[in-house]
Amino acid sequence: MQTLKRMTIGYLLRLTIVLVVAIFLIVFTLQILSAQTQAKETSQVIFEQVERILEENQAEIDEVEEEYSETCMRNAEAVDYMLLENPDALDDVDELKKIAELVEVDEIHIFDETGCIVSGTHPEYYGYTFDSGEQMEFFKPMLEDKTLSLVQDITPNTAEGKVMQYSAVWSSSGNYIVQIGMSPDSVLSLTEHNEISYIFSLLTTDVGAELYAIDKESKTIIGSTDSDCIDVKMKVLGFDLDKIESSSDGFHAVINGVASYCMFTEVDGTIIGRVVSDSELYSSIPNAVVALIGGLIIVALVLIIAISRHINKYVIKEINYVNDKLQKIADGNLNEEINSKKQY
Repeated sequence: MQTLKRMTIGYLLRLTIVLVVAIFLIVFTLQILSAQTQAKETSQVIFEQVERILEENQAEIDEVEEEYSETCMRNAEAVDYMLLENPDALDDVDELKKIAELVEVDEIHIFDETGCIVSGTHPEYYGYTFDSGEQMEFFKPMLEDKTLSLVQDITPNTAEGKVMQYSAVWSSSGNYIVQIGMSPDSVLSLTEHNEISYIFSLLTTDVGAELYAIDKESKTIIGSTDSDCIDVKMKVLGFDLDKIESSSDGFHAVINGVASYCMFTEVDGTIIGRVVSDSELYSSIPNAVVALIGGLIIVALVLIIAISRHINKYVIKEINYVNDKLQKIADGNLNEEINSKKQY
């Protein structure tokens, strides 16, 4: 009878082990998929935040640039009016500087009818013409049409490469062109707020996660929460552009020497990515799996003990009872009855 019991318990043990291993594999796989899904969802939220901030900042920049251009043109017209009232200031650098300070502009240049600077607040620029560089050439059409008033986009100037915004109008007399230059500090400050690294600094990232912005043409990191990676070629860190573009659902790679899970998207021509180290991404899985397996083992042991006791009580003892009755009948006691429903 003990052989039957051992066979039954052995079978239950083998079945339990198979079930535990199967459940372990299923749960482990589900935990990995769950961690990856959560990483994708978190990344998508961050990507949407980056895109929204970029759009909001760009709208603000466009508005400020438009206002700044209008101010630049009004200032040129104001200088023209002041020179009309005080024509002696045309050839007086000190007076022109006073006018520039009063109107709140950085430069005043006076061009003659051939497009050559003949006066202004910066004598070092005298002699430059509309043919002296691409930036100055922007105003050359004014020589053909005295009704033109032009405002140039923010750009480095020809003489020194300083970032400026210039506007120009013909004087009321039509004898010279008044050009003013303004340093667009406020606009440039807003533009810095639209840089990827600045936007990344506004976002909260998890431990073990980094954000990257990659320029597709140069294949260079142009922004990152890890400042040491900026201006580094993407391949140096382990990124592969083909894999990024073909793996929209995320992929595993060794990034900057760390096994990681990567998610990428493209925003306005720039590749934005979030990279999470495998150790951080799957950090909760071992504890969860161990706890589950421990619980399964305890449940299995309880079941085996319960079944073993049940076998002892309702199977083995019943068989012993029947054998005992049969033995008595074999010994000649034909009055013995076998009650197989006897309760113990």
